[in-house]
Amino acid sequence: AQAFGGRIDVWVNNAGITLFAPIETGAFEEHRRVIETNLFGSMLCARAVLPLFRQQRRGVIINVGSILSE
Repeated sequence: AQAFGGRIDVWVNNAGITLFAPIETGAFEEHRRVIETNLFGSMLCARAVLPLFRQQRRGVIINVGSILSE
């Protein structure tokens, strides 16, 4: 995006997955994957773009969550 337009003004974190399984019967690794995608995914993306926003002295991060993330 930066190479195409010269800057990034808005970054949208919109990745998210869910698992339809009770905590006691769903595979633990599947529950871990949900957390890693939904939480760490947004955190890692923010870490990637923040240095650019600081260099530009501006930028907006929008974190999208589902009703289930309430």
